[in-house]
Amino acid sequence: QGQRAARSESWGGASCGAAGAAALRAVAMAALPTNVLRSLARQGELERRRADVAEVQRAQQVSKWAEREAKKQGNPKEAARREAKNLEELRVMNEHLVLVRRERMRRLYEEEMAGWERELAAKGLAVERLCT
Repeated sequence: QGQRAARSESWGGASCGAAGAAALRAVAMAALPTNVLRSLARQGELERRRADVAEVQRAQQVSKWAEREAKKQGNPKEAARREAKNLEELRVMNEHLVLVRRERMRRLYEEEMAGWERELAAKGLAVERLCT
């Protein structure tokens, strides 16, 4: 590249403008042997392909980032399923809590009743139970 720039400057390519430089490059390219032209064409193709690969890699990075962000925010269907599962768990837990409270209240009433019966028995009295 340094040699090409030196050639184009010595031919006046720098002072001719963009069209003149392109014309001089075309003349210089025509003067090159075919193996050099093939090599330059292959290098140009490789550079284009590398640019394409870099563009695809950038797209993949953006895609991976978007997927991570979507996972953070959550899939709407997944969120609805989780919400339904949580509501069902809460319903079951509430039912269990009601059963536990009822059992504790029943034991509390039985213990209080037993305490009153003991107190009354100590005084020589008794409690008449209507239901057992």
